[in-house]
Amino acid sequence: MRTESNHDTRNRLHGISRRAFLKQTSAAAAGLLIGYSSAQGTNATVALINGILVDGTGADAVPNGAVVIQNGRILSAGPHTQLEIPASANIIDV
Repeated sequence: MRTESNHDTRNRLHGISRRAFLKQTSAAAAGLLIGYSSAQGTNATVALINGILVDGTGADAVPNGAVVIQNGRILSAGPHTQLEIPASANIIDV
């Protein structure tokens, strides 16, 4: 009979591992960004604000995070209050 260690149990969210959860949410976010960027054109600037930012390195998640995307590329990411968001950006409150 196999038992999970405390470490394994803490890294599971409703039966899914942390790694699998991050892969799935990253893929979903990337798909959303690609779709939105395609619909708006590549010259659009988009700011996703008030989300929980997870960088995938194992560092703590950043509450009230933001990601600024310009010309189809991530321009900046971090705490919303510390980022400069261009006035022309389309802002999406996530």
